[in-house]
Amino acid sequence: MSGPDFMSSLKNLVYEVNYLRERLVREEKLSFTSIFLITFIDMKGPKSLTEISEILGLSKSTITHLVDGLESKGYVIREYSSGDRRIVTVHLSHNGMKFLSYQNDIMERIRVLLMAIDPDQLRNTSVILDQISGMLAEERKKGEKIGKSNL
Repeated sequence: MSGPDFMSSLKNLVYEVNYLRERLVREEKLSFTSIFLITFIDMKGPKSLTEISEILGLSKSTITHLVDGLESKGYVIREYSSGDRRIVTVHLSHNGMKFLSYQNDIMERIRVLLMAIDPDQLRNTSVILDQISGMLAEERKKGEKIGKSNL
């Protein structure tokens, strides 16, 4: 498969996954950033508003606004430190975990579809995708621009 063919295939895959996520956005009335924040908390564990702000590179007021919206919809819970009430940690609620189960359903659907593909092809593709992900992560950490925006 040539570079352009691979890029076309990757573009098609991204489109299909984004389509499923877009459906989720419409159904749940959440922004992509809110969904990203829910996923981030799931992957990284409970974090303070300051930690989330620093890691994601968003202002604390932006994070506070996002968390306010997610909390009002029942997806996250704020926990105040007993030692210092100014320290607020954000946790996923039961509804937040339930929301993630839909994303897990998407991944399970993909896993079942992958069972029809030759294991050697899957291994090779996995290596390539891991390399691309790693390179993109490095660019993001360096703050390099892609197009008009920072990663």
